[in-house]
Amino acid sequence: MKRGESNKRSDVKASSTNSSHHRLRTTKSMHTDGQRKQRRTRLRGRGTLACASSSVSSSKGDNFAIPLSTIVSILAVMLAAFFHLLGFTATGPITPELVKHFDIPGSKIGYLTSAYPLGMFFALFLWPRLSDLPMVGRKKVITLSLLGVGTFLLAQAKCVSLGYSFETFLILRVLAGCCAGASPVIKAYLADIGSSVSASMRAASKKATREAATTDKADMNANNNNAAIAAKRYENGAFTARLMGWREACCTLAFVVGPTVGGIICSGLSLSATIAFTGYASILASILVFVLVVEPTSAQTINVVADGSTEKSKNEGGGSSNDANANVDALYDSQNLSCPLGVSLVAAVGTICVTSFLYNAGQSTFDSFFPLVISRTVGMGPTMIGATLTSLSLVSLSISTLLFAPIFKFFGLTKTCGIGLALVAIGLAMIGVSTTAFTTGLGAFFYVCGVPLFTPSIPILLMQCVPTTSRGAVMGFDSAINSSARIITPVLLGSVFAASRGKAFLCAATCVGAAFVIVVIRSFVVFRETRVKYFPSRNQ
Repeated sequence: MKRGESNKRSDVKASSTNSSHHRLRTTKSMHTDGQRKQRRTRLRGRGTLACASSSVSSSKGDNFAIPLSTIVSILAVMLAAFFHLLGFTATGPITPELVKHFDIPGSKIGYLTSAYPLGMFFALFLWPRLSDLPMVGRKKVITLSLLGVGTFLLAQAKCVSLGYSFETFLILRVLAGCCAGASPVIKAYLADIGSSVSASMRAASKKATREAATTDKADMNANNNNAAIAAKRYENGAFTARLMGWREACCTLAFVVGPTVGGIICSGLSLSATIAFTGYASILASILVFVLVVEPTSAQTINVVADGSTEKSKNEGGGSSNDANANVDALYDSQNLSCPLGVSLVAAVGTICVTSFLYNAGQSTFDSFFPLVISRTVGMGPTMIGATLTSLSLVSLSISTLLFAPIFKFFGLTKTCGIGLALVAIGLAMIGVSTTAFTTGLGAFFYVCGVPLFTPSIPILLMQCVPTTSRGAVMGFDSAINSSARIITPVLLGSVFAASRGKAFLCAATCVGAAFVIVVIRSFVVFRETRVKYFPSRNQ
């Protein structure tokens, strides 16, 4: 009996031990499953934040993939911008040769650089507005604009080779400028693509958040907050900023290659051959856009999905509304307001256009007279001038590709814009007071360091405060303002430069310095007004 009872007790004890071990394993398994669900949820939340900076598809679906047709269109537009500016920059080293060919007096040198922007001034009120019309669109305008510019550049080459007058050459440059509406339309096209992709990413982040909330309700609040932050970042153009940075890099690459190619062609062949090269480059850009670019749709957004397929969905305006429990401090960023330089549309666009006008006054001074400075002070020919401009453009390209994104991320948009203006103003002032080749080169170095920090900021600022249906018109208006600066400044400062090189560059430095002051003051005023409007409790 005792032995049987003992066996029963041991069996009961063993079964209870096995049961406890089973419960422990079950608890651990449930705990592990919960951790896995939480980990998946966090990864989904991270994926919604990372998708703005990643366009590589993943079989696991952790990243988003931009449709192939959109990628090809972006690359084609970038190449078109490169080839178009390649032709434009190739004529930089030949300015002294044009002066000799037409026997231009010093007071009229500025006419060479003012004629093209004069035609462009009128064109920019037409071409960008046409691109806003659904029946026309961006692609047709870019194609026709580049084709027209290339045709009249070839006519200029014939004008030089046949020995026509300087006045005829200027008329052809004005007509070429009348076709030059591609640059602002390309910016508007990239802004459309960026907005479409960002809207799709916001929609995808909301969907991922809903799935995560149904998977594990414990992490629902955290994921809602992550999704809200992600949507806010997409709304403020993180992807568009990257596209503008890439466009600036392509343009800078043209400034790297163009002067060297132009100098070699001019020295090895002829002046007219250099101008003809610019025309063929613009026509090639037109063909690329016509063949490869797909017209973006404003009524629909590109649905960015994990497997890379393209779907269409209705465009969702704006970001998601913030939950009451959302972290307001995490969402609030003074650099990512609707526009950091103006609360109202008129004030914002007006401030941006004035700033851009003053900057282009300084830039046109450098473009018009710097080749003459190094030609007269150092005795450089077309080949050496081209090599010098290429070296400076390499510095600008390095900043565009390597430093713009981290500087933009660390300082924000308005501070990056201000840093660029400050460097440009310092560089122009140093060239103005320079008495040696070293200080002239150092001033040019500061100048090319500032250009790639400021130039991409303007289209991003305009994109933040302008409706999608008016982007082409507003960017065209901004480009027209820029053209007016490039028309007026070389003509006004031509006589000043003929009398004193230093005074001309100091005047240009003053203009850019004034733009820097405007950006600083306006950003501070808008920051205070916005803080009072949206966060009144913090100002009591």
